[in-house]
Amino acid sequence: MAAHVSMAFARLSDPALPPFATGVHDGLAGNPALFPDPTVTPANLDAAKESFAQAVGAAIQGSVAQTAAKNDRRRELIALLRLLAVFVEGKANGDPQIIRASGFGIAKRGHSPQQPLVKPGIRCILNEASTQLTVRATRVPTARSYEAQIRIGDGPWQAAGTFPQARRMVLQNLVPGTLYAARVRAVGGSTGYSDWSDPVYHRAM
Repeated sequence: MAAHVSMAFARLSDPALPPFATGVHDGLAGNPALFPDPTVTPANLDAAKESFAQAVGAAIQGSVAQTAAKNDRRRELIALLRLLAVFVEGKANGDPQIIRASGFGIAKRGHSPQQPLVKPGIRCILNEASTQLTVRATRVPTARSYEAQIRIGDGPWQAAGTFPQARRMVLQNLVPGTLYAARVRAVGGSTGYSDWSDPVYHRAM
């Protein structure tokens, strides 16, 4: 029976997640012949791990803002790990030794791999406050979070945040009077991410 990469790392405690990410970093960086051109570079994974570890330390103070920042960094790190897990799954082609070499674990037998995520759509965009747009997207049942991007005109897409649910994604620090394009995608599942939604345009106030 072919082996599959375990996604159980998403349930690790805050203290246990950085060491796991370090193991994946070392597995990928130490085996370039097995894992050429990973979808997330080991350097970027390490940076996300360090950012999360620092946020965990800051959140010990217990403020609402620090806890929210820690949770955001955790979601970002797990999103990168999921993307890498899909990459390793493709490279391993069912070989458990290759999966172990990557630093990931092997899914227990009898566990069905998750299905690819459905592409979400944007229901509406609202002006609820100055310099902000609130995006409401269609819910994807198996998604763990949602990622948003914005752009002006034909410019490059820019990250606008990761959000735990599709009903209310608040895009902040926008320029009043500027027409923005927004798009979203679901995070999770066996593919790591869904396709991006079709862009929807709205002017910030």
